[in-house]
Amino acid sequence: MAFPKGSKTVLIGRNGSGKSTLISLLLQLYQPTGGKITLNGIDISEFVLREYRNMVSVVSQEIYLFNSSIRDNICMYKNIDDKTIMEACKDSGLADFISEVSLDYVVGQNGAMLSGGQKQKIALARALVHNSPVIIFDEATSNTDVYSEHQINGLLHTKLKEKTVIIITHKQEILKEADQIIMLKDGAVVGSGVYDDLSKDNLEFKNIE
Repeated sequence: MAFPKGSKTVLIGRNGSGKSTLISLLLQLYQPTGGKITLNGIDISEFVLREYRNMVSVVSQEIYLFNSSIRDNICMYKNIDDKTIMEACKDSGLADFISEVSLDYVVGQNGAMLSGGQKQKIALARALVHNSPVIIFDEATSNTDVYSEHQINGLLHTKLKEKTVIIITHKQEILKEADQIIMLKDGAVVGSGVYDDLSKDNLEFKNIE
């Protein structure tokens, strides 16, 4: 399995197929029991962990937000100018909400004052401002509306065009745009290809989709 630089890869599979496990391995949350994962030919375990993780941004279904302002939750207490923050808010679909409440709006413990969609938009804005070369969307469209799905899909061709993007989703619109779709079952790759080919020839893909 390979994720070429700048590619857009979708991982699909039923619950328990190994999608989240694969993401955890890529993030070095634990180490593989066999084989190795490499980045530009270098085993990822050889990188300084903090530096390695700074190369990856994750937009997850489960998002933790601090009981602080929207600005702090996007910047993660780094010094980022408001122009960059607002550009990320616009790209993530959060700008209209910001115009109502401001960047200083306190979101409550773990975003208690926000909807699920607003929390995910903050997570997306956070990923955009940190400008990591690799972005992982782990079921990140689960709480978004159709408009937001279109917006995320559009980012794949604009702000994220040069990024290596890995997405866990079954959303057909994103599947159609992927450079490759990798099918997982019981922790193993059981198929790969582009949407048009898999949707025609692969019954297992149709059942998963």
